[in-house]
Amino acid sequence: MKKTVRLWRQDPNLNPELEKDPVTRSRKKARKTSSPYADLEKELVEKMRERRTNGLKVSNFWLRSETKLLFGNPGFSASEGWFRNFRKRWNIVRRTSTHVIQKLKEDYRYGQK
Repeated sequence: MKKTVRLWRQDPNLNPELEKDPVTRSRKKARKTSSPYADLEKELVEKMRERRTNGLKVSNFWLRSETKLLFGNPGFSASEGWFRNFRKRWNIVRRTSTHVIQKLKEDYRYGQK
């Protein structure tokens, strides 16, 4: 029953009045808000991409220190919540490249032991 109602609410063909609901519209609008520091965030992302293309790591420590240097606002704390939302806004995935290669035995052949 709950799934049927959920599917009904999601389908605009079945419920054309849903888009006219002011609460739904305000929720959609609130989800798409940007940061008040959008221009500084863009500069931070460019620095991060440049560092990655040079083969350097982008650690949390580097990101936090670079953020504080770039923003320069003593009231800006660069909290964990801000970082989480920053990564969502810019689609940033924390990953590291590894250089470890698995070496197979010399006498190993595919399909044979």
